[in-house]
Amino acid sequence: IPAINKAVKRTKGVKIIDLYKALAPHPELLPDGVHPNAEGAKLMAEAIYNQIK
Repeated sequence: IPAINKAVKRTKGVKIIDLYKALAPHPELLPDGVHPNAEGAKLMAEAIYNQIK
């Protein structure tokens, strides 16, 4: 994923929103280790909103 992120960052007009960074400190929000629960989805939405506002 880091290599993909680097390639995408070089693409003009494309922005990456790092949801891993938002969720990593809160593993309890990913009950199965992959999919967020409702609180995790809210945290993801807030991270996205903060990047696109």
